[in-house]
Amino acid sequence: MEATINQGDYVLFPPTSEKWKELYKTGRIFTYHSQTLARILNLPSSEPKSEADWTWAFEDHAEVIAANLSEVNQLHFLRLLNRIGETASFSALFSDLEMRDFKRYRLGGSGNGNQDWLLKWHIDPLNQMQTQPPQIAIEGRKEFIRDIPALPPSSLKIRYAQQIVHLSRPIPSMPGSIDPIMEIWMKQKGSMESLFEFIDDLPLNCINKHGQDSLRVAGENAGTESNVFCRCVSLEYPAKRRIKEEGFYGANIRFNMALSSPVVLNLKKGDVLFISESFTYQGIKFPVIYDLAVYFVTKWLEDKGVIVLFSAGGSKTVGQNIDTLLNDLARQYQVANLPGIIVGGVDSTGRQFQSNYGNAVTCYASPPASQPDFDESSGATAVIAGMAVRAQNYARTRRKQFLTPAELKAIFRFNGRQVAVETSKTTFFAASLPNWELVRQAIDQLIPV
Repeated sequence: MEATINQGDYVLFPPTSEKWKELYKTGRIFTYHSQTLARILNLPSSEPKSEADWTWAFEDHAEVIAANLSEVNQLHFLRLLNRIGETASFSALFSDLEMRDFKRYRLGGSGNGNQDWLLKWHIDPLNQMQTQPPQIAIEGRKEFIRDIPALPPSSLKIRYAQQIVHLSRPIPSMPGSIDPIMEIWMKQKGSMESLFEFIDDLPLNCINKHGQDSLRVAGENAGTESNVFCRCVSLEYPAKRRIKEEGFYGANIRFNMALSSPVVLNLKKGDVLFISESFTYQGIKFPVIYDLAVYFVTKWLEDKGVIVLFSAGGSKTVGQNIDTLLNDLARQYQVANLPGIIVGGVDSTGRQFQSNYGNAVTCYASPPASQPDFDESSGATAVIAGMAVRAQNYARTRRKQFLTPAELKAIFRFNGRQVAVETSKTTFFAASLPNWELVRQAIDQLIPV
């Protein structure tokens, strides 16, 4: 059956392909950053034509990528394009030569949504694009960090402390009021670039309760011996194209933007990124690894030694075995194993799932004792994210090096408390529930005698 590329889908081009360069040279890639793309591609600048039917997946962060990544990694990121033209078959968009090379392409969907969180606030687009981005105050971020349990203030003074990063939703707007982000943006004279700088590294007092709970629980499980710096990146971004055409309007869930923020791009070995957001796919709440941009960046981060965790999705009332869907996704991406650690939730007894489940789910956790109502896969992901920070800190102390993502994933899967969770009256499913003592022992076993 011939592959179809829907409007909004991603296509990851092979490293050796010249097709995406051809698309740029012929004006079929829509961009506001022609000179930046030309510099990355080492080509003459080419303006997009009116019939442009592709855009770079990370277009709105073009300058960020150019400023934060090496030339090799810039080209790597440029391989992921987003279809903005009409839905079409692969053969209609690519030549016979590319058709013969079809297996080397990756086609995937997008998990981006349409949940506007900012007030509709139209101002002159021309002035927005020309305003110089002012500096954003960060005092609020530091003050909030001091309120997170198990994260000593002294850790803020350590320049190269481990980082734990959460992709968070901003505080929502209240009826008849201006939310904090819009208020700050207005104080900064409506600069689009300053708005992006702000949501690229959100102060912790500007994220919603779910994000705050996630970081508190992660902090509690990181251990007092860990020196860790908490940061948040917004899940929700406006679109520069829409701002230019309509003025400031609002923001949507945009995983591709969150994962190309400077905070994420500069994560290093030993750092931890966790995403407790899920999205509806085929009628169920599903891990965001389904999004090809999420898969692409997660694979790149793991190659750098960064630990990435995802919520398994589902809930205590609606959860199902997601192995078939995840196996289909792995085949679609042409990999044996998907990157990242997928975390599910169980109840306090460990006998009932509170999320989706399956062999593809790495491990599970019960609701945190300090906040038992923060349950299901969101609470579980925060628990395991904190434990990942603690494990990395312990490994660095004992082994003089961090665990690789594959090592930590194996420890969480095989060295947790193994339980049989009932999924029906006659069916039980094996699950791994890591705790710190078992994780510590597994790390010790990796140390040469």
